[in-house]
Amino acid sequence: KGEFEYAVYGGYTEGGSAKGNTVEIDEAKVKDEIIGGYAQRSNAGAEIVADGNKVTIKNGSSSINVQKVYGGYVFGGGTAQNNEVIIDGGYASSAVYGGFIKIAPSLNYQKTGNVSKNNKVTIKDSTVQSTVYGGKFDFTVSDAEGSVEGNEVNISGDSTIFSSVYGGSFETQVSAPNGTVTVKGNDKPNVKAFIDWILSSEGQDTLDKVGYVSL
Repeated sequence: KGEFEYAVYGGYTEGGSAKGNTVEIDEAKVKDEIIGGYAQRSNAGAEIVADGNKVTIKNGSSSINVQKVYGGYVFGGGTAQNNEVIIDGGYASSAVYGGFIKIAPSLNYQKTGNVSKNNKVTIKDSTVQSTVYGGKFDFTVSDAEGSVEGNEVNISGDSTIFSSVYGGSFETQVSAPNGTVTVKGNDKPNVKAFIDWILSSEGQDTLDKVGYVSL
């Protein structure tokens, strides 16, 4: 319980891997970013992995600043896999990521073999004021390659998302196969119409081609 002014990390490493870390926010407010596991590349050749990290926000807890929520975060290239964010009866004022890879110009970024895979976001009876990503790869260099695979977003109950929802997303030239978005358990008419469209042949074709649909 309480209110926290600074970022909350389950695990943090520079030059190694962040695996199996957990953050649970229960009846509390956090005014900075929340990260289950953060791994930053500091030298060429090192294996950088964020794997199996988890963030849970529940029981009226909130992330209430312009910062973000990440299950697993890899900076400089590597692998973000099997990470998870659960928001159950909570609130997030900015973007939510199951797994995230960021590559910016630096001396030692990984050019190939980057992958954000099998990450998941679950939102139940909650509000998110920004975008939701199961997995994302974001890079601002011209020669990096990677993939975004098998990530998932599940939304249920009386939940409200004020922006887009992506199973898998990328900023530039990487592949994003098999992203999944599931919306269920809310009987409001506009949500029912959206679910009906998702299940239609047109909606399924859009998911296959684009990897996401906007709410």
